[in-house]
This record gives sequence, structure tokens and C-alpha cells, in this order.
Amino acid sequence: MNNNNNEENSKLDIVKKQFQEKEKQRLQSKLEKREISNKEQIDQSSSNIASETLLLINNLSDDIENRLNEISNNTNENKVEHLKEIYNQMEESLSEINSVTTMSSHILTSYDVKSILENIDNLRKQIDKSKENYMPKQKLSLTRKKTKTTTISTKTTSSKEDTNETFNNTNTNNNNNNNNNNNNNNNNNNNNNNNNNNNNNKNSTEPIFNLINIKGFKNKELFYPPKKDDEIGNQDNINNNNNNNNNNNNNSINDLFISDLTDCTVILDMKVLTALKINNLVNCTIRANSPIDGSIFIDNCINSRFSLVSRQIRIHYCIDCQFNIFVKSNPIIEGSKQIKFSSYLQNLQHQEKLLSSFDNKRFKEYSFDLESNNIDSDKWKLVNDFDWIQQKQSPNWSLVE
Repeated sequence: MNNNNNEENSKLDIVKKQFQEKEKQRLQSKLEKREISNKEQIDQSSSNIASETLLLINNLSDDIENRLNEISNNTNENKVEHLKEIYNQMEESLSEINSVTTMSSHILTSYDVKSILENIDNLRKQIDKSKENYMPKQKLSLTRKKTKTTTISTKTTSSKEDTNETFNNTNTNNNNNNNNNNNNNNNNNNNNNNNNNNNNNKNSTEPIFNLINIKGFKNKELFYPPKKDDEIGNQDNINNNNNNNNNNNNNSINDLFISDLTDCTVILDMKVLTALKINNLVNCTIRANSPIDGSIFIDNCINSRFSLVSRQIRIHYCIDCQFNIFVKSNPIIEGSKQIKFSSYLQNLQHQEKLLSSFDNKRFKEYSFDLESNNIDSDKWKLVNDFDWIQQKQSPNWSLVE
């Protein structure tokens, strides 16, 4: 009897296990189907957003081209103020295309991003060429109006009449002279105002290179900090102590803002910076031979290379950029795509000239030891992508091989 009971119990256990196994497989299959369904929905949603983004960019591009055609077809009817308004609208549309592209790069294909960037470059060239052809060259007018001279004829009748007439004529001449002087003063004031307006317009568009700003250059190699003779642009916001200090290795500098550069190389050879902000760079190289003893914020950069040492680095809305870095906290990226990372020293090892001039003492002075193996040595590769919460590797960044 006992043997029979044992056999029956054994069979029951086997049946239970088989049932549990089948139930487990059924649940697993159900979960997999649900995940596939969710993924398809997400992919469909991303595809819809990408299509809407491309449609918006195409509409903005068409709008710019229509305005360019409007200018070229109505050359005789265009007034200067009207032209300025049209060019401003085109600049805003082009800026919006660039912003939409960088913010949506994580849902667009690499081909789409490349096509959009080529289109932006082409539109920029068309706008610049149109300005050269149709915007009048501003000229300063410094001429004065000629004063009119009045000839007064008098008849000699009597001495009393002569005296009265002479007195009246003198008053008349004085009044005329006063009026002419007033007119000349008004003309001078108008000319001064025109000069001031032209100077203000020039200051708003000219490149800037000083101790707190590097902005608006194309195809330049710049060495920072500048010597006094190299400074360009408005100096009103610069601290007087910094203005009087021209020694590259003894500057006491706080924050630096680099923006709106195209096809430029910037070498930072100051003693130290407390913060660095970079915005809107295209095809540029930024290399620091000294540390940033604080944070670095980099926004809206395309196809650029950065070699930097800092406590923290945040990267927003960048495309196809490489970061050769040493940091004391994990790098952060957001809204970015095709980003590559390598260590600061690893990049130098491929460039003998730069490696021979490397001075670790400049970094150790601010607690950045790049040569020894320490707790911060591998932070550069521990990237946090705020657009990627899954456990597997983010597709938005990779390590340089």
C-alpha cells in the first residue's frame, strides 16, 4: 500500500511540475507579446513624431526659399526696411530649423540629420549671397548744408533812415545767422546720431574676442587668453583687473563663454577657469591645456572636437561630436546623437607634439592627476544618457576605439 501511495504522489508531483512549467511558459509568452506590442507602439509613435519634424523643417526651408525668390523677383520695389525685415525672418526660420534638428536628433535617422545639415549650410550661403546682391552698402554722410547768404540793398535817403535801416538789416542778418547755426547744429546732431547707430550696428554684428567672450568667428585659429592688442569687440563688461593682466600663465579668470563659431580652432592656455560655456559651434576644435575647476556646459554643437579637463561636463543637443575628457563625475548627455568619448591622455598619445608639451603639474595644482591611476581615471567612460533608461548600451554614444 505504501508503495502504491508513493507512486501516486510521485505522479502527482510530476503532473504539477509539468502544469507549472506550462503555465510559466504561457506567462512568459504573454509578456514577450506585450513587450513586442509596446515596442511597436513606441516605434510607431517615434515614426510619427519624426515625420512631423521633417514636415516642419521642410516647410521652414520652403518659406526661406520663397522669401529669397520674392527678393530677387522684386528688386526695384524692395525698400531697405522691408529687406531687413525679410532677412530677419529668414534668419529666425534658419535658427528654428537648427534648433528643431538638434532637439529631435535622437528620433531622426543619420541620413535625415545629414541631409538637414547640408540643407542648412546651403540656405545659409544663399541668404549671405542675397544680402551681398540686394542690401545697399551703408555710407556715412558727413557733409553740412551750405548756409544761404542774404544780400540787402538800402537806399540812402536821410541819415535817420540809414541808421534805422542799418539797425534793421543788422538784426535780420543776425537772425538769419542764428537760424543757419541752429540748422548746422541740427545737422551735426543728426550726423552724430547716424554715426552712433552705425557703430551700434557694427558692434552687434562684429566678432568678439576678449577675456570673457569668444563669439562670431569663421575659419580662425584663436589662442586664449588674448593679449590686449588682440582683443576685439565690446570691452564694457570686462573686469578692470583682467584688462590690465596680459600674462597667459598668471591670469585670474572666472567664466568664459564661447559661441557662434564655424570652422575654428580655439586653444585655451590660461592658468584656470572656474566655468566654461559653449554654444552653437560647427566644425570646430576646442582644446584646453589647463583645467576648468568647475563645470562645462556644451549646447547645440555639430561635428566638433573637444579636449577638456573639468569637474563636471554636461552635453545637450549635440550631433557628431567627440569629447576627449578627464572628469571627476560621470559625463551627462541629453538630446544628443553620434557622440564619441575618449580620455584626455588617450587622445594626446596619438599626437606626439601635444604629448611632449603636456604638463601634468598645471592640472595637479587643482587636484586633477591625469597620469596616475586613481578613482577618477575612468569617469570619462561612465556616461549618463538622460534619453536612455534601459540597461543595455545607449545608441546615442560610444567609446573611441
